[in-house]
Amino acid sequence: MVQAKAQFYEALFAGAANGTIKDILTGLQARVTVLRSISMAQPGRLGDTVDEVRKIVEAVEAHDADAAARACEAHVRAAGAVALGALQTTPLKGLGRT
Repeated sequence: MVQAKAQFYEALFAGAANGTIKDILTGLQARVTVLRSISMAQPGRLGDTVDEVRKIVEAVEAHDADAAARACEAHVRAAGAVALGALQTTPLKGLGRT
């Protein structure tokens, strides 16, 4: 699923047709890959992610920028909350936290 998400974001970047945005967001994507993996490993997150990404795609296909932005924000917030919750309850070895 992590690879599928990378392909999804690549398609979004290509559709934006803005090299500067793509460069900035590609760097950000590299940084969030670890958090994405943590989030996706949590129970129930895969199904939630599919639903959230589906809403993004539907908004993009409908050319509804406001709905797409809301769906993206909801997705990032949900994934972030799950990842933070996992990090708070799971020991991290090698990162200064046990």
